[in-house]
Amino acid sequence: MKIHIGVDNFPLHLAYIRRSCDAAEIATFANSLPRRKTLNQWHEDAPRGFRHIINVPRALTDPAWRKDKPSSYREGAQGFVPSAEREFIWEQLDKAAGVLRVNTFLFQTGITFRPTLQNMQNFKEFITSRKRKNYRFVWEPSGLWGTAEAIDFAAPLDLHVAQDPLAEEFEPTEEAFRYFRVKNLRSGTGISQMGFEEIYEASVGADRVFVVFCTPKPLTDARKFRAFLSEIQ
Repeated sequence: MKIHIGVDNFPLHLAYIRRSCDAAEIATFANSLPRRKTLNQWHEDAPRGFRHIINVPRALTDPAWRKDKPSSYREGAQGFVPSAEREFIWEQLDKAAGVLRVNTFLFQTGITFRPTLQNMQNFKEFITSRKRKNYRFVWEPSGLWGTAEAIDFAAPLDLHVAQDPLAEEFEPTEEAFRYFRVKNLRSGTGISQMGFEEIYEASVGADRVFVVFCTPKPLTDARKFRAFLSEIQ
């Protein structure tokens, strides 16, 4: 079992992330498309084996998104609606993935992406019409989506549901690939030893796991989890 440890706010504190983690979600893509020069620099400076993860922009995933501030994206693709803008956004993400050698894309849908028939049809059509190459697609639903409901919807699409092992609604799976976004919402302090044990137990049985810390102090939690793993492995 291979466990990758990451954080959610790349390139903030870039140097520290590279020293403490072997994976990171690129927050930049949320509102803008990084320049080719920037992508090349990130790739060239990354340690061997470092995994960049593309966070797909809300301009694609959020039905209520509006361009009310400067952005690289235009309106017209919100909620995965079939459109020229949708294909433009994906083309740019696909090119960026090639530069960064990205395998994993994270689709975060906000509370406006409700489990309606139209939303599900648009999402399904989008996912199934992509050339998957060696890509993994990870989805983090929110709002009215129940965890079990999301897993049932995602499974036939080869779509992996991101979960938080420390959340009450966590649903264990038997997937060979698992993606955890740890927020630790039940505690205002750092993650405890018991919390790290729960994360590890949720990972057992998988071939590859991403544990991405989205906590108030993600780098601190990432370092502590790495130390925890070194003690038990």
